[in-house]
Order: sequence, then C-alpha cells, then structure tokens
Amino acid sequence: MFEYMITKYDQSQRDETGRYVGPSSWTCYSDAGKKFDGKTLTLKECLLVEEKYIDAAIKLFDLSKLPYLRLTRVKFHEAIKNEVRSQGEPLYDPEFELIDFSEDAKILPENLRIVLKMIFRGYGWASLEWKNKFYVHIGWDFYMYIGITSEDQNILNDIRSVPRQGL
Repeated sequence: MFEYMITKYDQSQRDETGRYVGPSSWTCYSDAGKKFDGKTLTLKECLLVEEKYIDAAIKLFDLSKLPYLRLTRVKFHEAIKNEVRSQGEPLYDPEFELIDFSEDAKILPENLRIVLKMIFRGYGWASLEWKNKFYVHIGWDFYMYIGITSEDQNILNDIRSVPRQGL
C-alpha cells in the first residue's frame, strides 16, 4: 500500500525526526482573526485550505475505483457539534444532518466531500476505509493520511503543485 501524509506545512521546515519546526501556523478554524506571518487569517482562507485537502482526498479515492468507504472509529463531539451548528454557515452545512455519521456507515462517493467537511470542522471524528485497499485519516492540526493500493504520479504531482498555504 502507498501511504501519504498530506499537510499544509512546508516540508522543508522539518527536523531530522520529521517534526515540523517552522513558523507558527494556524491549526483550526477558531484561529481566524489571529495574525500569522504578520497577516490576519480569515475564515475564507481556512475554508480554501480545507477544500484543497478534500479535493486531494477525492482525487485519490477516485483513483481507487472503489464503490464506497466505511466510517470507522467514529467519535461524536456533541459540544463541538452543537457549537458548529449554532455558528451557522459557513462552518455549518445543513447537509451534515443528512449523513449517517455512525460506526460502519457506508459513505458513497457523492457524500465523501460533506463527510470530510464534517471531520475537518470537528463535527465528528472518524476514519474512512475500505478493507486493505484505501483509507483516509484526518489527524490534529490539519494532517491528513491516505493509504491506497495504486499510484498515479500525475495525480500526486497535481496535489503537490497546490500553492503554499495549500498542500
């Protein structure tokens, strides 16, 4: 299986153990309004980065040619879920209510984008998997891990070409 860590952090800013040692960077949507590198972060910028992550996950999922993924290791954060819901759009999407976000739920390709939004925004946490052929794990601080049994250099190069503050 080919395994990838997809991150918005500059890979040249890592020490010999792989730990990020670069300048401070935002790690969650609540950082919007704070300054990073002398520039005030906007929620719009956060959502654009989120979109790049989701696009990368979907490109790799499409490469897998699998019919669906399963939610595993599901955890619901009721307080965060209610906070996101109360904030309304753009962090809350009414489509969240249409998703079966439960252990072993089948996630069809057309629902993958909305489920990934739910996870990135803290609405709930889960991994998306298909046996030993594909997985997506979203970790803390905007780290995303993807495992896939096939590889396509054109897709990988496309993902790598996303400008900084992307992936």
